Amino acid sequence: MYSKDIEEISISITTDNDIKGSELIIVSEQLKGKLIGKKEYRDKKKIGNVNISYGDGDDSEEEEYDEYEQVYVNKNSSKIVSMYGKRDIRDLPIYQIRDGSIKVMIIIPIFNNYYIYNELSEKIIENIIPKKVTILAEKSLQ
Repeated sequence: MYSKDIEEISISITTDNDIKGSELIIVSEQLKGKLIGKKEYRDKKKIGNVNISYGDGDDSEEEEYDEYEQVYVNKNSSKIVSMYGKRDIRDLPIYQIRDGSIKVMIIIPIFNNYYIYNELSEKIIENIIPKKVTILAEKSLQ
């Protein structure tokens, strides 16, 4: 049996005001263009960020072969960064929809590391504690 160190994904949510108990709208990045055309989603204001990061290494080029993962990894950087790249490290804006009610919208991209979806959903539920969740996605998410 192999053992493997699992690196923690760091997700933090910061907002300008309290959004606990608001209605949460999750939108897949593929629908972002179509959503702009809808009247009820045009009037929005950025009120915060979801910051996604992991690993704390440097960017030196010294590599070693990881037998378990069967990939070359940078000795001084995160294994996750070596495997998935830095595409998943990003800030996701949190918008408040200005339609008279308290609605919050987060546009979720496609991540290379699918574990981020689990961590992200836990953090969103813990921090926002929405009274209602609406998910807008296409039939296929890829």
